[in-house]
Amino acid sequence: MAALHGQMRAEHLKEVWVLADNPEAQTFHKSCGYAVDALRGAMLSHTVSEREA
Repeated sequence: MAALHGQMRAEHLKEVWVLADNPEAQTFHKSCGYAVDALRGAMLSHTVSEREA
């Protein structure tokens, strides 16, 4: 995930969405700082800060 977030910073992308359609995927992504999109259920999002490693 650090590589993804680093690439996002390099490309000036602030937010990413992932699909997590099973409990294990949701648990993994939540542990990486992603949050469930209340309207979409299986979609999680994460906003990358400039300081995040």
